[in-house]
Amino acid sequence: MNQLAPSTHKTTLNAKQLKLLITIYAFRFVTIELTAHYKGLTTNAVYKSFSILLDQGYIARHFDSSYKLRGKPATYFLAPKAFKVLKNEQQLNQGILRSRYNDKNVKEAFITRYLLVFKLCLQLKERFGDSFDFYTQSDMADHDFFLRPLSYAYVTFDQSKQAIAHSIIEIIDSSMPPFVIRKRLLQYIEHYQSGAWDETNTDYPTLLLVCDTVALINKIQRQATKLLNQAYLNEDELFIKVIVAEELVWSV
Repeated sequence: MNQLAPSTHKTTLNAKQLKLLITIYAFRFVTIELTAHYKGLTTNAVYKSFSILLDQGYIARHFDSSYKLRGKPATYFLAPKAFKVLKNEQQLNQGILRSRYNDKNVKEAFITRYLLVFKLCLQLKERFGDSFDFYTQSDMADHDFFLRPLSYAYVTFDQSKQAIAHSIIEIIDSSMPPFVIRKRLLQYIEHYQSGAWDETNTDYPTLLLVCDTVALINKIQRQATKLLNQAYLNEDELFIKVIVAEELVWSV
């Protein structure tokens, strides 16, 4: 009986591979191009690294024939094998890791929101350089003063250079039912009124609602204003700004 040839692939991760897994952990869903831009690497280098991680079962991807027809890149996410490795990284939030177990079954609109967060991070980095800090859900999870369920991102700015000190980013798209959007806005109002943010000794952040279409902006702005009025709040207390993604980097 013939013996199986030993695998030529490494079964342990090197430091660079681990850092790539942590990047995916931070942003949840990534593409080769976005990752290359974020890490300062070539797309070819990231492609090779992702191919190895995919082959070894540390990451998985969403990709089928429809992606190619639409010119849509494959999106990568952590696979179960990666969870075992990352559980040993003490700085990583275990709750966030558990929340990723079902990422192979999520809908495309869900993935698109997280890719948008990654793009916004890169765009802000290009404009502001070192004068801002970007926190993803994986960063926010360790702090109780953030709203649950967590916002998509939290951004702080160097106040010597920017008028806005900090902002919470919430992604809203046309696929969301109106009652879901309304419920989310009410959660922010209740969070503001709860005083949970007071422990930070800072004003409540500007709430940036990032929409996928211009048509959605006016609708969401009217709804937000109505809910604020019903809660007897004004913009000096809870400032809500509704924009499209392309305008975000010029709105802070």
